[in-house]
Amino acid sequence: MTIIERKVESIRKEIEKYQARLDRNLKLLEKKTAIADKVGANWTPEEFLQHRDTDMTQKQWAAYFEKGSAENAVKEAQWRLESAQKRLNQTMPKVEEAEAKKEEDERVNDMENKFYTMSHQNKEEREAEYEAWVKWFKAECLKDGVKIEKINGWGMSGKTKSGKHFVLYGNSGYTERSWHCYTLRIESETIFTSGEFSTAYNKLK
Repeated sequence: MTIIERKVESIRKEIEKYQARLDRNLKLLEKKTAIADKVGANWTPEEFLQHRDTDMTQKQWAAYFEKGSAENAVKEAQWRLESAQKRLNQTMPKVEEAEAKKEEDERVNDMENKFYTMSHQNKEEREAEYEAWVKWFKAECLKDGVKIEKINGWGMSGKTKSGKHFVLYGNSGYTERSWHCYTLRIESETIFTSGEFSTAYNKLK
């Protein structure tokens, strides 16, 4: 679970807690209001001031005070609930953005894995599979506006989303890292000589 996902989970637990508190406080307010009604003390603040120094009894004072405390508890729970909900609403777009990025990263990684696998296959021995993969790979790139014009072994060339010519090819080396590093040139300018496929592809799109 990512940090942002943990944050969302924490806020949702807050919302559950404050909703439960609000429900309890509403029931308590209903009870205290009934008591205030019974003793004739279900007053507004203005009515309380009128009765305070004239005919208010001790029972009415206690009932009015307890009803007011219950009302404040309801208001506080409502405020905390609304505040938590607001924070959740502000956080959710970040979660959606992170999920979209994760999906896109997985898609690009899948493109690289298939590119790496197929570029090391014997084209003549697996012609049908290779051609199907080339068609799929070009279609995936076109979704992002990247036009693949040629794939040759562990390299490719074409047009970036902005229409610039590019060449991308895998590096040779003896370390595992070098097997997954690429050189990228756009309009004859070397962008980098040892970058990951995802980094290169993000440049292209």
